[in-house]
Amino acid sequence: MELDHVNIAVPCDLLEPVREFYGAVLGLDVGERPPFNRRGYWLYGGSGPCVHLIESDRHERHETPGHLDHVAFRASDPGAMIERLRAAGISFEEKRIPGFGTTQLFFHDPAGVRLELNFPAPAP
Repeated sequence: MELDHVNIAVPCDLLEPVREFYGAVLGLDVGERPPFNRRGYWLYGGSGPCVHLIESDRHERHETPGHLDHVAFRASDPGAMIERLRAAGISFEEKRIPGFGTTQLFFHDPAGVRLELNFPAPAP
C-alpha cells in the first residue's frame, strides 16, 4: 500500500491562492482532472496527481474528524527551497533528523495546512 493523494478542501476565495502556492512554492503542476461538479485542481508532482484541491461547499463544514498533523513530501535541493520560501515571505522551521542527515522544512499553506518537506542527505 502507498499514499495516492491528499485532498484539500478550501473556501472559494482560497482556491486560487492555494493553487498558486503549491505551484510556486512546491513546483506542483496543474494537470488533467475529471469534470467534477465542484471547481478544483489536481496538482501533479513526480508520477501523478499527489494533491487534489477542491472548492468546499459553503454550506458544508470540512473539519477533519481525526488528528492529521501535517502532509509530507520528499523533495530535493533544500537550499533552493529555502531561498524560494524566503523570497515568498513564508515562515518556516528547519530541522535535521538525527543519525539520518535528512533536512526537514515545516511551514503552512494559505489554508493553514501544515507541510513538511524532507530532503534526504546526499549519498557519500
